Order: sequence, then C-alpha cells, then structure tokens
Amino acid sequence: MELPFIEAKYLMATVPVVLYAVMRYLYIIYEKKEGESPERIILTDKPLLITVILWSVMIIGIIYYLGA
Repeated sequence: MELPFIEAKYLMATVPVVLYAVMRYLYIIYEKKEGESPERIILTDKPLLITVILWSVMIIGIIYYLGA
C-alpha cells in the first residue's frame, strides 16, 4: 500500500520525534551504561516512553485522520 503524497508529507513531522528518541536511547546506553535490556529501558525511562507514545499517536493521526 502506497501512501498518498499528502500523508507522506505530513509523516515528515514525525522525524524530530524519532531523532529525539534515538538520541535519548543512545544517551542511556552510552552515558548511563544501561544497555543490557532494551525493553526495560523503553518501559522505565519516562521521557523515552512518552516519546514512543507521542510518535504512535502522531502516526495514527496522520494516516487515519489526514488520509483520504
């Protein structure tokens, strides 16, 4: 399934959220030395968890509510 141009354009708005999540995860595993359990990091780090939820809401909103 290919997304129409409008949806693809709006999906670019999620890039900063993804970049923040990646940078936060890298900070946790390299600076805090907590990289043994990725699922624990995602579920216990509040800023990262909020970012994942925000990204999910944005994706659902863009695809289902801004779509044709």
